[in-house]
Amino acid sequence: MSRLPTISSSSKIINVARFQYFQTFMLRKITFNLKNLAYRVGIFGVLYIDYIEES
Repeated sequence: MSRLPTISSSSKIINVARFQYFQTFMLRKITFNLKNLAYRVGIFGVLYIDYIEES
């Protein structure tokens, strides 16, 4: 019986670590997508401004 608490606590620690890793992974993915989107929007914005100035 004395080993059960240690097993449950270690599995809890593993779950917390897994959750934090998943959170950081998702955050990294979201920031990467936002940077990609901002980059594309920036390029299209520059092209659009050039197009407006020419016409």
